[in-house]
Amino acid sequence: MSAGATESSSSTKRRRVDAEDECDEPIVRSRVWFKDGNIVLQAQRVQFRFYQGLLATYSPFFRDVFEVPQPADGADAVEGCPVMRLQESAADVEYMLNFILEPKSSKQTPSVANVIAGLQMGQKYLIAALWDDAVERLRYEFPDRLEVYQERREGREKPGYTRFCVEPGRTFWLAHLLDTARSVGLQTIMPALCFRVSEGSSIENLTQGLLDDITSDVMSMHTRNVLLGGRIKTLAAQVKLIRVAFSEPQPPSQECTDRNACREARRRMFDYLLETLEKERSYALFCPWSERLQVSPNLKCCVACAETILRTVKEERQVIWDSLPSFFGLPSWGELKDFSIAEGD
Repeated sequence: MSAGATESSSSTKRRRVDAEDECDEPIVRSRVWFKDGNIVLQAQRVQFRFYQGLLATYSPFFRDVFEVPQPADGADAVEGCPVMRLQESAADVEYMLNFILEPKSSKQTPSVANVIAGLQMGQKYLIAALWDDAVERLRYEFPDRLEVYQERREGREKPGYTRFCVEPGRTFWLAHLLDTARSVGLQTIMPALCFRVSEGSSIENLTQGLLDDITSDVMSMHTRNVLLGGRIKTLAAQVKLIRVAFSEPQPPSQECTDRNACREARRRMFDYLLETLEKERSYALFCPWSERLQVSPNLKCCVACAETILRTVKEERQVIWDSLPSFFGLPSWGELKDFSIAEGD
């Protein structure tokens, strides 16, 4: 059974099905339809025929529901199977059922919309395996330690992801992911996630609240304020890092072999980085700088000064990372907690 779900709607608002329009649409069968199934789940106008026992094995929620005696008249039934209506989108229900059928298919790279579905469905229906799979993917991409973040970002040609995919024109899902992580209580990924979303969004989109250059989706005012505030604070931290790293140390280093040349090299690199920041309005704040500094024609300073600069960058970057949660209005790293589902709940 394929793990790919029916195409999700492009925003939370679009998942809400208008009651009148829904009544005009015919009910269709999903690809998840087993002739020997004994329960029919209906989401929107899509039905899924599945197994009560399998659902009960994975989900204490469904287990408890199925233990409640059902009416014997069979008024709401399909081919003798009771119908259970769910409030989620058909795409999310399909993803959940496919995961239950083939958990190993989670090795495939799901879309960010699927990961959101995993969080929401896993938490609501207490499906620990589904929840844990989504959380593991997100913790990999948005770790809470700087060295881990740098290690997993290093060597990537593009600012993409490896544990889930964001299709072209669908970057708005990352803002939905941010809102979802907040609502389900997944706090430890929030600082890095907020940073990545703000880093990857233009100032214009953040100001106007647009989630994407292509779609007309608009982020909530709360999310917009959080990301804009964090972006401003992160840019300020970047400027401070550049200033501290490339200012001449006081007192001057005794190991410097050419003080005048190194002073001029620092000044050129300082101007170059600020000019780059001004033009690109983005920041490679937590990306490795060693290669950039080594190949830069502006940094023709002695080995001792180059090592001092890199050491200062590393120290200042750690200070910024430690403060990153506060940039986005979050508690400190040590106070961030995650919701969890215990097996057998």
